[in-house]
Amino acid sequence: MDGRPRARFQGVVVPDEDPFGADTAAGAAENAALFAYERTFGIRQVDACTWAHPGVGLEYVDNGGYAGVLDGARSAVTATGRAGVFGYLDGPVTFEDNSPLVAESHGYAGRPREGFTSLLDAPVGDGPAGARP
Repeated sequence: MDGRPRARFQGVVVPDEDPFGADTAAGAAENAALFAYERTFGIRQVDACTWAHPGVGLEYVDNGGYAGVLDGARSAVTATGRAGVFGYLDGPVTFEDNSPLVAESHGYAGRPREGFTSLLDAPVGDGPAGARP
């Protein structure tokens, strides 16, 4: 160790885009500390359960998006995804469909808003969005 601050994580998984509840002073302070850590060390945040809305950089699903079962859906890795975190993928990403009798994967896909960088894309309606069968 050389005494320099360093991150000990490659990513942070949180329940949603507001993990500590920004509507309280304590929650806002916790969020600020987490977001500063992510920015300082280039740590990615994965929101385990959220939906397509402007707060996460996407349009609502009723504006050309999709909400529903993703079993067997295919999405493509974008050029940005291939150049970065998904560089090890050499083709489309297909959501598992272990049983045609059971809906196993559910998700929301919205059209990206300006400034949003998509890593996986698939056609939704008449244009690209985050993922869709």
